[in-house]
Amino acid sequence: MDGVISFGHPPAMRSKDNFEANLAKGREFAPSLVGLDVNAAVQQVAAEGYHPQLIPWYAEAVAADLDSLRIRLFLDENDLVARTTAG
Repeated sequence: MDGVISFGHPPAMRSKDNFEANLAKGREFAPSLVGLDVNAAVQQVAAEGYHPQLIPWYAEAVAADLDSLRIRLFLDENDLVARTTAG
């Protein structure tokens, strides 16, 4: 695969710089989603080229993996975004 880093989501990362740039952009963007309805947040995440991962309020743990194109949306009991993480 000639140095391609893939996490199962297109497009594949071709360099460390791209990976880090996606993380930085996601970390800057993610906080703007706090307070939004889950549907609006998912649409905005997709529009920015990231993959949303919904974490319900009752979740006790999430995997400690790293995906530069993922935005985790932690939801409250009313399906509003309570907090976010990128990566």
